[in-house]
Amino acid sequence: MERFLGAPRRPIVLIVEDDLLTSMTVEDIITDAGFDFEGAVNAADAIAALEKSGTRFSALITDIRMPGKATDGTSATALMNCCPCCQSPT
Repeated sequence: MERFLGAPRRPIVLIVEDDLLTSMTVEDIITDAGFDFEGAVNAADAIAALEKSGTRFSALITDIRMPGKATDGTSATALMNCCPCCQSPT
């Protein structure tokens, strides 16, 4: 989403969902709530986005069962461990 110079930046949510219809629904809800979003279809793509962006994401919404190496929730757990917005303040 393009922003004008000087316009305040909206918080960005990382959405990780492999089902297109579900992803589109969540994206609509997030946008209507006043957030921007970035999407990923699996944990590997999401982790790459996190590593590329540093701490620019304000929140994470993720599917538990995703395609890839693990389908038992371990991909989601690995993703949450990499996401600064999911870490407890120290």
